[in-house]
Amino acid sequence: MYNTLAMSRNFDLKRFAREILSLGCYFCLALSSGNYIPFSIALLCANLYVGFNPIKGAILCFLPFLLSLSPTVILIGAWGCAVVATAFLALAKVKRKPTFEIVFICLFACLPYAVFTDFYPTALRFALTLTVIPLCFVFISAVKVWAIKGLRYKLSGDEELCAAFLYCFVGYGAIIALGADFWRLGAIFACLFFSSVAPDGKGIVFTLVSSLPLSLADFSFTPIAQFSLYALIISLWKGKYRLLAAISFVALDLAFFYFTDVYKDRSLYGALLVIIPVCLYLFIPKKVFDKVAENIRIYRMPSIGRYAVNRTRTALSGKLYEMAAVFDEMYKNVKNAGQLSPDAVAVKHKIAERIKSEGCADCGNRDYCEKRDLPSSQDLYKAVSIGFEKGKMNIVDLPKSMASYCIRSEYLARYGDNLIRENQNKMREITAVDEGKELALCQTEGMSEALKSLAFSMSRQSEINSPLEKKVYENLVNCGIYPAEIVVFGSGSDVEINITLSPQETEKDYFLKAIDEITGYKSVISSRTNISDKLSAITIRPRPKFDAVFGISQKTKNGESKSGDTHSVTKISEGKFLIALNDGMGSGERAQSTSSTAISMIETFYKAGLSSKVVLNTVNKILSFSKEDNFTAADIGVIDLFEGNADFIKIGSPYSFVITKDSVKIVEGNSLPLGIMDEVKPTTLKTSVSDGDTVVFTSDGISDAFGSASDLVDFLSVAPTSNPKALADDILNRAMILSNGIAKDDMTVLCVKIFK
Repeated sequence: MYNTLAMSRNFDLKRFAREILSLGCYFCLALSSGNYIPFSIALLCANLYVGFNPIKGAILCFLPFLLSLSPTVILIGAWGCAVVATAFLALAKVKRKPTFEIVFICLFACLPYAVFTDFYPTALRFALTLTVIPLCFVFISAVKVWAIKGLRYKLSGDEELCAAFLYCFVGYGAIIALGADFWRLGAIFACLFFSSVAPDGKGIVFTLVSSLPLSLADFSFTPIAQFSLYALIISLWKGKYRLLAAISFVALDLAFFYFTDVYKDRSLYGALLVIIPVCLYLFIPKKVFDKVAENIRIYRMPSIGRYAVNRTRTALSGKLYEMAAVFDEMYKNVKNAGQLSPDAVAVKHKIAERIKSEGCADCGNRDYCEKRDLPSSQDLYKAVSIGFEKGKMNIVDLPKSMASYCIRSEYLARYGDNLIRENQNKMREITAVDEGKELALCQTEGMSEALKSLAFSMSRQSEINSPLEKKVYENLVNCGIYPAEIVVFGSGSDVEINITLSPQETEKDYFLKAIDEITGYKSVISSRTNISDKLSAITIRPRPKFDAVFGISQKTKNGESKSGDTHSVTKISEGKFLIALNDGMGSGERAQSTSSTAISMIETFYKAGLSSKVVLNTVNKILSFSKEDNFTAADIGVIDLFEGNADFIKIGSPYSFVITKDSVKIVEGNSLPLGIMDEVKPTTLKTSVSDGDTVVFTSDGISDAFGSASDLVDFLSVAPTSNPKALADDILNRAMILSNGIAKDDMTVLCVKIFK
């Protein structure tokens, strides 16, 4: 909607500056022809269209007409300004901007010039009047650029062309009104300043456009050639070394004076006037340049995409936190429900009481036994306990003393057996429910942790004003690589640089080197997406400090077709990878199935982001659900290639080793295998790894063959470790020799070598 700038008692510096500049433009346009052609009316329409105050605008536009001292010209100017102001005020009342009405407003405002003046032939006056109409539309786009958008927004080609046209038109009028020297000195200052703050290439274009009014005034291409050399000198320093730019500029201008005929009609004093704009340029504080340049960079960068990314990330993060809260609530409610399993001691006492009260209810000797408290509650409890352990109860489980007085001992044994079987079935069902609840608790806790971790990572916002972003962009440009866009997330070791550019640019040897020079660390392209045939989006992250290679060597137990040992080496996150060796108890197909199930679950759960506690408890519960004895020993290592740390988790597994340059470290565990106990209590250890270190995991077939950890340490101390596969083969071969060439159990060696 139309917005009239109302007068205010509070002084507005920006508005005052716009009004002064508008007055200067009105003045230059009115005097550009020498005959007061109403070109300034077109600028007045444009100013009012973008929101300037109609009354102030009309007054400012009218003032230059007073300089004519001609009553006719003054009246024509007053008429045109009044018509435009009145039309815009009327349209403001109905809250709309003019559209097609601009044609009639301009025509009605400028018609008196064609009718009542005699500066040119009638046909020419009418033609000039009609040119005001297209000028009005051109000036509207130009005023939007100069008064509203400025350098803060990315302009279209049409907007840049209209802005340059108005600039040249005003410049030509300034030359006619004030002389060429005035415009030349002002243009030099503007070019120096703009070249210091504008993006690459814009300063050169502005400098060349500034020379056009001088060329039009002189009907010569000399000013264009002169300012082209100015632009070349200024662009060499790119605004970073203002003193050198100023000295070079003055030296070039003196060269024009002494070695060309550019200043043939001027004295040395006149040529040295260039020092005035140069000094003004030098005395402007650096912080002013930096602030203007930063504002231009911020407003011209494509921020809407970043806003959309940040908004999406924030919304997704919130949803993930809400989902985590759901799992937290489930965990709390299930946990508060408590255990269903009854107390086994209480159940046994209750069965003993029922045997005595119900089994002896219709016995003829009941009175005799009750008087003597026979059988005793303690004797029956012992008999019931034995029956629970055996899974059944018979007469031999009853106390021997009952044979001397009890005439129904065999019946009581059968009755007790029925009660024991009935309660055992109920207890198994309840226990299964409790175990399911524990598994659900473990899973909900793990899901909540994983969702919270993911939500936290998604809550990170794009660093729109990151200094690193600007430095990386500038260094790539200096190397001849031109990104279409660059966005930086995070900082420090968690930085993520996203760049959109031609795929061919990333193949250059110095592409990553140019980024490394700014970040101070080695980088790597972690992902790539082809947006089109000519454009790719890549993500660059810090390269991990270390890398790793592994080797595996295995031997199946003699007489078996399948090994119960399984292993995994997989990347679980950026810079972290998992190594695991599982030894299913026994050998053959059953052991392999148990081991494969465990290693698959461990690998999947770790990749999902679950904690070690949740992973191991969940795997343990699942294995313990089986009616068969499914046990597996697990050796797990999580290696951080950024920090050079290794976390070891050992569950029923033999020794592991870390071979360093100076020694062999033993990683020892003392926990039971998975699937034996309801609660898993792994041995966890943390150690650092360095360049050249080798981690060795072995199954119990290897450790049993060597006999002791010290014997294996002695062997590893002298074994070559340069090739992890060769080392694994050497360990297995030595174990086979110690076993007389017979694999008494499944044998597996997993070696992982760390290197920079």
